[in-house]
Amino acid sequence: MELEKKSFYLPEVIQSAVSMFQKEIEQKGLSFSLKTDDSLPELVWGDPTRLLQILANLLSNAKKFTNNGSIIFAVKNLSPGTPMR
Repeated sequence: MELEKKSFYLPEVIQSAVSMFQKEIEQKGLSFSLKTDDSLPELVWGDPTRLLQILANLLSNAKKFTNNGSIIFAVKNLSPGTPMR
């Protein structure tokens, strides 16, 4: 497998993944929230298609295996000392 290497807007990829599943999650009777670090860069370098696939798989599994309560989709910058919003 060859990974794409290009710059892309991280918030757009995150929002695309959320858009795919948020309505279905809420229709299942679960609450949903997105939490992101204030320090997340907007422009990043990598493979946006593969990242979207990974995030979509995480949300799909969360929806599939959560029967009640809530799903919190948290995207965190791994730099230490960064508060979540």
